[in-house]
Amino acid sequence: MAITDAEYENQRFVVLRRFRDMPDAFLFGSVLDSAGIECYLADENTIRMDWFWSNLLGRIKLCVRKADADEALSLLEQSVPEKFDVEGVGEYQQPRCPTCNLSKSPFGD
Repeated sequence: MAITDAEYENQRFVVLRRFRDMPDAFLFGSVLDSAGIECYLADENTIRMDWFWSNLLGRIKLCVRKADADEALSLLEQSVPEKFDVEGVGEYQQPRCPTCNLSKSPFGD
């Protein structure tokens, strides 16, 4: 069975985001992995060996299939909930800064 052009286009990988630092790239990549969205980090190994190459290569690129791009983008743009229920523990509330009372988010919000 032949693949149509539209099916081929949806299977191609597109760059969803670019990151300067590895921890941010790994964090967003793990969000997509946990949702079952196939992704990979382009130029990750080269930049990990020598950070100087990051800007020269266009930073670390988070790539997903074109068909999954909208769903992946909506996952990455979600805000961090203030509190949520944890099975067996109860309600968990996000930590706050004691000085300014702002939420300390792992996503840098």
